[in-house]
Amino acid sequence: MKFLLIFLSAILLILAISYPGLFFLAWLALIPTLFVLQDEKSLKRSFLWGWLLGFILYAGVSYWLFYPLRDFSGLPYPLVIVLTLLLLATAGLSRGLWALIYKLFSGERGDSLILLIASWLSIEYLMAQLFPYYPFGNLSLSQADFSPFLQLAELGGSYLVAAAVLLVNGLLFKSLLRQKMGYTLLVALLLLVTMFNANQSLEPIQERSRSAEKTLSLGVVETEISQEDKWLPENIEYNIEIAAELAGEAYEQGAELVIMPETVLTFDYLRNSYYREMFHEYFEQKGYLLVGSQAIKEDPAKQYNSVFMVDTDQEVLGRYNKRILVPGGESVPFPGVLEFFTGERWYSLTPGSENQVLSLSAGDNQGETGNNENGENDENYADDGDLGEGISFQVLICSEILYPPREIDELVDQQFIVNPSNEAWFGRGNLQTQMWQSARLRAVESRMPVIKAGNYATSGKVFSDGSYRLIEGAEVLEVRLLESGRERTIYQKYGDYPAYLALLLILVIGPAYKLYRAAS
Repeated sequence: MKFLLIFLSAILLILAISYPGLFFLAWLALIPTLFVLQDEKSLKRSFLWGWLLGFILYAGVSYWLFYPLRDFSGLPYPLVIVLTLLLLATAGLSRGLWALIYKLFSGERGDSLILLIASWLSIEYLMAQLFPYYPFGNLSLSQADFSPFLQLAELGGSYLVAAAVLLVNGLLFKSLLRQKMGYTLLVALLLLVTMFNANQSLEPIQERSRSAEKTLSLGVVETEISQEDKWLPENIEYNIEIAAELAGEAYEQGAELVIMPETVLTFDYLRNSYYREMFHEYFEQKGYLLVGSQAIKEDPAKQYNSVFMVDTDQEVLGRYNKRILVPGGESVPFPGVLEFFTGERWYSLTPGSENQVLSLSAGDNQGETGNNENGENDENYADDGDLGEGISFQVLICSEILYPPREIDELVDQQFIVNPSNEAWFGRGNLQTQMWQSARLRAVESRMPVIKAGNYATSGKVFSDGSYRLIEGAEVLEVRLLESGRERTIYQKYGDYPAYLALLLILVIGPAYKLYRAAS
């Protein structure tokens, strides 16, 4: 019976994350598990029940990690299955720790709302800090389609959204456990309060958007190229033709800046002049271009996942190198072990060392006209730009959208966020949903638009209130340009304070209270 309850909790969470319209399932998802933990006397078994919840949950929200290992690792099929299961089992330990902490501090009744929220947020935060390469299945992703909870991201980021979901679960659990309708009425009150907050917070956002005097026409490109076809050397020219055709379509529609998917070009854009010239000969570039490829810098042994800002003279105004790499596709853990099993050498991309805000002028872009990421003079960087002084944006490549930007408090000087992605590594699954829902969270956290251009991805524009418009192929979207130096959101000012408070409670106040009770 307990196994079925744990299984039910995991399935409800998986459904809510995979199908955002079922957001309400997340409000009920933890109740079966809370009944299991309330009845369980053993800390060891509580940990195992939590681990089982995590294992099933992560299997349902990240099963697609199996595909790149199977298709591109060269490992024997049985070993791929074993490694995938080990990864899921390791990730599940985080939920085991949550169950252990919750049980350890919950006391006799085992229905503390504060402890439920604090223990869950603490583990989610620690996992993000200690194991940042696995940001999947977060509770907040289930609420992007429920605007009253989504708007809470402006106040406290994804952790405050998750706290609201946990509070609903806890109140409904207490209502069932104690047979008191008062707790259910508190859920109704919570929904009313968050609805009121959403209405209040959206009014100034809409007014700010209406008052924006300038707009920028963005050509957003979406491609549908499988990973197997994308990286075949004989398909380089085919990829070039597709990318060039879609870029040309966007410019014909009036785009002033065309944004293309991550690594849309499968050659080193900066160093391979033959293919670069071929690419630009296929279309008339009538505006700026943001295009991605894997490219080296000074050291030929270090390759980066990069996007380049290119002007109408095909000169590079700026470059952003992805800073957080994904295991499997970009970063190879334990390359020596893989070499032992496959007989092949394994290489990882190099993470970018610092943030590069891109703009439509070289001077703004590099902090010093003509300088590269290291502050050194680089002849590949242009020295002009005439479209719009002061127009700049933050780039987050692919999976980086799953995290709040490290410099989120500085985004008040940029006009929008760009997320070029290639999600074909993982086939079709709920990764695409999690990436898109994350983009909606990032938009509300910073109250600025997010533009997503992807391959095998959901692409389009997310407005600053979390609503969106999807695109197919190549389409032009108008973006109202926000003023620089605008007021920061509460989340931009104070960051992940809900998680900090949760850690304080779990690591300091909770143990101190237990010691006090033991001594008295």
